[in-house]
Amino acid sequence: MLDLVFNKLNGKEFRYSLFKDNEKSRKLLKPYLFEFNKEYKIVKSWANKEFISEEFILTKEEYYKKIL
Repeated sequence: MLDLVFNKLNGKEFRYSLFKDNEKSRKLLKPYLFEFNKEYKIVKSWANKEFISEEFILTKEEYYKKIL
């Protein structure tokens, strides 16, 4: 997907969000040097439940540093 975003679509950055307690998703980020951007609340009103979400960013420049 990163190849598609940066090489084929010429994207400048890729943003990835996950629920704070989702360790499997967090492990996907580690090899690519995603940087933490922000944390925010998500409320699922139909379930009457609140979640904490985190957003991470990978820039095109950082992606190329990692793959070269």
